[in-house]
Amino acid sequence: MRNLYKNDYLYLQSEREKVFVEVFKLGFQLKDFDQILKEVPQVALTQFANLKKALSMIHNEAIEIGIIKPRVELVISKDLLELKARINMSKEELEEARAEITTEIMDFIEKTGVKVGILHEVISSGLVAGDEVVVAKGTAPVNGQDAKVTYYTLSERKPVIQQDGTADYYEMNFLDEVKQGEWLGQKILLEAGIPGVSVTGEVIPASSGKDKQLYYDRDTISAVNEGDKIVLHARIKGAFAKVNGNIMVQEVMIIEGDVGSKTGNIDYDGSVIIKGTINDGFSVHATKDISVIGNMGLGAIDSIISRTGDIYIKGGIFGKEKALIQAANNVYMKHANECTIQAGGDIHIGLYAIGCKLTANNIFLDVNRGRIIGGKIQAKAQVVTAFIGNEAERSTSINIEGFDRAILKKELDELMDKHQKLTLIMDKLKRELDAFEETFEKIVEERTVADEAESEAMRSKYEQIRRMIFTIDERKNALITVLKTKGEGEVTIMRKAFPKTSLLIKDFQKEIEKSTTGVFFVKDKNLFFE
Repeated sequence: MRNLYKNDYLYLQSEREKVFVEVFKLGFQLKDFDQILKEVPQVALTQFANLKKALSMIHNEAIEIGIIKPRVELVISKDLLELKARINMSKEELEEARAEITTEIMDFIEKTGVKVGILHEVISSGLVAGDEVVVAKGTAPVNGQDAKVTYYTLSERKPVIQQDGTADYYEMNFLDEVKQGEWLGQKILLEAGIPGVSVTGEVIPASSGKDKQLYYDRDTISAVNEGDKIVLHARIKGAFAKVNGNIMVQEVMIIEGDVGSKTGNIDYDGSVIIKGTINDGFSVHATKDISVIGNMGLGAIDSIISRTGDIYIKGGIFGKEKALIQAANNVYMKHANECTIQAGGDIHIGLYAIGCKLTANNIFLDVNRGRIIGGKIQAKAQVVTAFIGNEAERSTSINIEGFDRAILKKELDELMDKHQKLTLIMDKLKRELDAFEETFEKIVEERTVADEAESEAMRSKYEQIRRMIFTIDERKNALITVLKTKGEGEVTIMRKAFPKTSLLIKDFQKEIEKSTTGVFFVKDKNLFFE
């Protein structure tokens, strides 16, 4: 046997590539055997149980515990990018046999066809005893960057009451006006990637980046190739909007002055911006958004009706019990006096609503200064204001229709499930479409009319599902907003509700008999107050 190692407790010996241990003194700790393996790196421990048994008593015989590893182990990595050499020798042994080891490595390189990135300096002088060293290195492929899509940022419709020391201003970015030719978005094209090379000289293909779609209305927005990107520009002057997930420019009628005898009543297919006011007795109707941005506000107008959009009145309204404001979605205004406001979504009022009839899903007034005085207020889920009523104890009625939380939660869960299923279908369609397009990019001349029809059908189905998902998202967000309401109907009084305030939440009536601050809500068929 060849002696490999000796200490005060044991011998390590080898014979025919096998390693044996002979213990002549008890007391050597099993955990300390790792240090021996570091000092004799050519030993591979393969029979741990035998080693444990050998250290437990003196056997007067050599017990097999492992094997002798090759002096140098050479392995090409699975990705073919590295050739690694592990030197299973002590430092002294390596110094004595360096020339032989170098030759052994070079022979392996020649036999296996390694020819790229050979690190000659490492092989000749950089090998490390008992450690693994890279001796040849290929070039990794660089995957291409995904396409990057950005769009014009749509302003958030979030009103703010601002003061300049003399007056209050109800400011909001309501419509985003864009000029013809204005930038509305872009897509930086995907990159193809850079192929790599293995240590054996084989080309390693790189993955191209993933493409992304630009979603825009072709009639109102143009797409222009500009080098490495596609840029979207407005074809027409109008209002930037996002409809069913597609960006577009909507037609806008801009009235620089007032609506009155010179203009007549307005009924427009699109959005309307009025920079002055609307004179008494006149009306403005539109299919989309309507904004009246003059500081003066409105009086006894006939009506403002948005069939599918929002309404914004910067200066408020004194309706003299004649004015009707009606929006399919939301209404925003500085103040309201003796008018009727109906919203399919929410009503946002800055300072006060006096003697008004308000109907909406939710009604919000400024939490510090907002006042509801008199009138009839009807909301589906929630009313939030600073004050209700006044010191003169004017009768004010708040009616919350309420909702069934369990039913809405069930609908939300069903929408989430449907959303998930449609997303999976859409992702599968996208992969199939990408694969289809990639195949025919390489053989364009073989593309038939049937192939074009199949591709168009896939794109059409993908677009249809995408629009369905967008619609689901809108409904889902609306449900989430309602479900944030306390209980199943809520009235929040941030500062004070005065006597003669009447609250009806679902079937629960509450008459305010003394000044009150807090939140009334219905839950589990009971009225609560916090």
